[in-house]
Amino acid sequence: MKKILSVLPYLLSMFLIISFTACGSDDEETCDDTPLSQCPAAVIATCCPDNADCYYIYNGDKYDTTSEIVALCNPSGSAAQLLSMQLELDNYTKQLLDEARSAALCQ
Repeated sequence: MKKILSVLPYLLSMFLIISFTACGSDDEETCDDTPLSQCPAAVIATCCPDNADCYYIYNGDKYDTTSEIVALCNPSGSAAQLLSMQLELDNYTKQLLDEARSAALCQ
């Protein structure tokens, strides 16, 4: 019991140090360049605000859905190609949304 009580202040101080340094600065929005394998020439960014839906910036213009980006990127693609691109964008968005949510937990 004495060992646990002697270690407890060290554990508490480590917890406080980690919690203060881990949440030092948090952006209200997480944005990142989005690599899309079937659309390498386009400049695509995915942005996920902490408290709102994600959106996309394609060559400087803002769009709300992946289907809009896919249609712009490959307008004559087959249904399988478009679905593949949309799944790729959705997976990347999920990763970015997880980052935004974990950043929001710091506040």
